Amino acid sequence: MRPRVAAAGALALAALVWWAARRPPPARDPLVTLEEILLSRNDNDPRLDTDFNGLSEQDRILMRVRYREFAPERRNERGTIVYLLGKDPRSSEDWDFLREVVREPPCLSLADCSKRSKGTAEMGDEVTLAYPALVALKQAERALAHGPSTGARAVIADAKASKTRAVARMAAEVGRRAAPAR
Repeated sequence: MRPRVAAAGALALAALVWWAARRPPPARDPLVTLEEILLSRNDNDPRLDTDFNGLSEQDRILMRVRYREFAPERRNERGTIVYLLGKDPRSSEDWDFLREVVREPPCLSLADCSKRSKGTAEMGDEVTLAYPALVALKQAERALAHGPSTGARAVIADAKASKTRAVARMAAEVGRRAAPAR
């Protein structure tokens, strides 16, 4: 009789472990995850591609607020938020946010966006300084690759008028690639 009880107990324990392993982990607050990623400064964190899918409207609002809380010089942090919100724009507020990003005044230096750097510009500085707007443009281009989008076209149109050369230049290229075939 004892071997049967032990076998039944082991079977019950195995079933419990199997059931627990199948349950998804509890949902994490996306803003907490975002802060962890930003603090780590790891642009290749795999959570950027998995943990921010299907954000609620409330999460999207809070991320837009967080974007605006960052100083303009925090180009990487701002660009990361633009990337996350632009992965799956759903509402007019999402597209308005991306349009707002491409319409921002040029960032002239990483030390102070309002003042031109006294040193010589280095290769890549132009892209770094325009990073959030360039990410917004790439997300608009990505949306158009999946089908027509008036929101994406509005982002591109606003970016074409940007005072940041890198943004205006890329917007013109994206606009040409996204133009419907005649």
